[in-house]
Amino acid sequence: MIRRRGENVAAAEIENVLLAHPAVGEAAAVGTPSALGEDEIVAYVAPRAGAAIDVEALKEWVRTRLADFKVPTRILVRDALPRTATERVAKHLLR
Repeated sequence: MIRRRGENVAAAEIENVLLAHPAVGEAAAVGTPSALGEDEIVAYVAPRAGAAIDVEALKEWVRTRLADFKVPTRILVRDALPRTATERVAKHLLR
C-alpha cells in the first residue's frame, strides 16, 4: 500500500491501468517519501517490443482512468524492470 493524501492506494491498481496501455509491457508503482510526510507515487514502465512510450501522453491517459490522488507524480521509462530470482519486479531496487 502507498499512503497518499490521507488515502491508501494499491500499487496493483495503478500498475493494472498502466499495463492496459498498448505501449506498456511492464509496470511497477512504488511510494517514495516526500517532504510532506506522505508518499509520492512513482511509476516505472518498460515498453512493449517495438513500441515507444510518450510519458506525457501516458500521464494523460492514466489521469482519465484513475482518481486524481492515484495518478503517479512521475512516470519513468526503463528498457526493462529489475527482477528477482522468482521473476517478480524487484520494487525494492526501484525505490
